[in-house]
Amino acid sequence: PIVWYTVSYAEKKRASFGTHAQFVEKASLFHKPKPDLKWKRGLSPLFQAFFPLQPGFFLNQAAVFRQSQRASFGTHAYFLFDKRRSFSLFDAKALRKGVLWNTGGNMVYMACQFIFSMLVVRLAGETGSGLFNLAQSYANISLTIASYGMYSFQVSDARNKYSSSCYLSSRFVTVTIATGVCACLIAFGGLFLGYGLMQCACILLFHAYRMIESATDVFNAMAQRNMDLELVGKTYALRGVVSLLSFGIILAATHSVPLTLAVMFFSNLVVFFRYTMVKSKRHYQKESVAFQQVRLLLVECFPLAIYSALSTTTASLPKILMEQVLGTKALGIYSPVTTPVLLLQVGATYLFTPFITIFSNSYAERNRRSFWRAVGMVQAIILALLPVGLLISEFLGTWGLR
Repeated sequence: PIVWYTVSYAEKKRASFGTHAQFVEKASLFHKPKPDLKWKRGLSPLFQAFFPLQPGFFLNQAAVFRQSQRASFGTHAYFLFDKRRSFSLFDAKALRKGVLWNTGGNMVYMACQFIFSMLVVRLAGETGSGLFNLAQSYANISLTIASYGMYSFQVSDARNKYSSSCYLSSRFVTVTIATGVCACLIAFGGLFLGYGLMQCACILLFHAYRMIESATDVFNAMAQRNMDLELVGKTYALRGVVSLLSFGIILAATHSVPLTLAVMFFSNLVVFFRYTMVKSKRHYQKESVAFQQVRLLLVECFPLAIYSALSTTTASLPKILMEQVLGTKALGIYSPVTTPVLLLQVGATYLFTPFITIFSNSYAERNRRSFWRAVGMVQAIILALLPVGLLISEFLGTWGLR
């Protein structure tokens, strides 16, 4: 006989995790006949023997299951058992498909970022490349402030401590702060570093482009929290392709870096409103959020923000100093050479990100087997990048330096 099980991630004895955690006792809905049950006419004795309840019982339980699955997708695991097999909500086939989509989408996005550095040298020269990479260095610092290191925290929030609306509100705060910091950096560069109007405009436009990426990360984290990795991969791939097409076409036609960055910004803005927000509606429920909750979230993620800011500044500061000492042209030569190595490092991080949710769920469920299996998969993927990077350097390195 078919039995619906609702299994909590933690036993009742571990109910001291906090008020935000939700727990459900193990419950099974067996076929328990009631004394006052009135059998419907026309049912055969065999049917009555195997299904001693009215059909409405099964319809009601199915409706309850669907509703609870939507309401607490990330809190409880639901299983359907029969006599021979069991199927979990996140079955292996769907997980493999999602991971492949996510990995493929991130690879496409990283490849597009690599092609940027190649195209800008070919189409705008070393000076244009230096201008582009200078703006990118400043924009990466702004992106770090806006993202606040919160993506990993959001996708690993297995107990739903903070709502999706809280994460979205906090991103509005961090983007505002990042924009203020960018304005201060532009003013400092114009007053003390001798930046002209062209350089300031490129920094501002690249900053706006990165802020769309930061806003997209919140919705991608919502999708990943609900194990919709396919949507995350498609979003990355679409943003990469749209950015590359707008970048290549406009730069080839105008040879103007500021105009190219402006078109990239507006094209990604269209993708954000017409694709990302539309597709992510099923993972987001609008709720009122008190500023106190947003403040608590920002305080809790502050150590992550410091780590992320230091990590990004370490990579961006040498380029900013090089531009001041050796000039924009030297920076335009240096950046394309070092970009492939940086992309391999960032690519490994992107490949690790889909497994964060699995780690957090396995840890909350105390499932050691699932946790260490995920660790092994991550290690295998990262180790596989080593020969891939060496082969690319061997066969394409000489061509890329020319």
